[in-house]
Amino acid sequence: MRFATAVMWIGIAFIAAVLIIVLITMAWPAQAHDWYAKACCGDNDCHPTPCERITAVGGGFEYRDYNGAVYFFTRDKMKFSQDGECHACVHQESHSALCLYLPVSTWIPRWTLPLF
Repeated sequence: MRFATAVMWIGIAFIAAVLIIVLITMAWPAQAHDWYAKACCGDNDCHPTPCERITAVGGGFEYRDYNGAVYFFTRDKMKFSQDGECHACVHQESHSALCLYLPVSTWIPRWTLPLF
């Protein structure tokens, strides 16, 4: 009888632990958006994108999304990427360019780097 009771309590404890882990995981905020500025990412407007889709043009950058739409980001909309990757923030409804997160290396023109 004691063995059956112990097994039952172990099973209940295991199920409780799994439920707690699932609830914590579901309640945990999305880590990827933690460092996006609120003005840039109101409602999942920001997403990682390959840096190859971003081209430097006069006065800023152009971003071409997977559907072929082109967005222009002026230099004042540029921000430092905290994960070293490129991220584009485009308003989902108005399709306006909000912010463009770029790695630090893209902010430094190659001709300003030391040549040694």
